[in-house]
Amino acid sequence: MKGLRLGVVLSLAFIFPACHRESVSLVGGKQVSASAWKNRWVIVTYWADWCEQCQKEIPALNAYANRHSSKVLVFGVNFDGLYGSKLDHVVKKLGIQFPVIDGALPFKVPRPDVLPVTYLLDKQKHRVIKTWVGPEFLVWLKKATMK
Repeated sequence: MKGLRLGVVLSLAFIFPACHRESVSLVGGKQVSASAWKNRWVIVTYWADWCEQCQKEIPALNAYANRHSSKVLVFGVNFDGLYGSKLDHVVKKLGIQFPVIDGALPFKVPRPDVLPVTYLLDKQKHRVIKTWVGPEFLVWLKKATMK
């Protein structure tokens, strides 16, 4: 029974490794502390370099992240699980300017089955309150950037 309990605890730690993280690792070796997203809306966008729609969203996401940085924090997540120098290379190649997570996510967001997928998290508990799949996010983002 004791071994079973330990196995369950270890399994949960593996499934939710970053739910209570105090910081997150970003491309380029930077760290962002949890205080950076406190009381801010968070956008988590999954992307891949082979995803044409993802590439179309990047310039609009860059502009949105820069324009609304006091209210919203945008995080990119590579769908293919690249990390380190490989991730850094792709981020530079695609011109991504918003923070890209290089490691475990600090939020509970589902891993998508398709791309692009973007999540909006509320600013108090950082739970998913809106999910965009495919080009619908780019439509919303262009309207939001115009404001």
